[in-house]
Amino acid sequence: MNRSVDPFIVTVEPKPDDEPIHYNSHAGQEFSLVLEGRMMVNIDGKELILNEGDSLYFNSKLPHGMKALDGKRYDSWQLSYVTTKWRMKGISHS
Repeated sequence: MNRSVDPFIVTVEPKPDDEPIHYNSHAGQEFSLVLEGRMMVNIDGKELILNEGDSLYFNSKLPHGMKALDGKRYDSWQLSYVTTKWRMKGISHS
């Protein structure tokens, strides 16, 4: 099948505050809905805090990375519309 949209669950475990965020950028667009926990997402240098139930839609060509907050993991449901092949590192897909 020639899909252009990939749905998946992302789980991010908490890390030490001094550990740098891993950034991705790739052609396409992303939608993220926080299912559990809180996250900080940085998109092209702008930090946003998302709580359970919050969502975000953005151009994934912009450098973006995320971090779990409050010492707890977070889970989010993601939809990625990708125009080229890419691979995310450092997070688990279910």
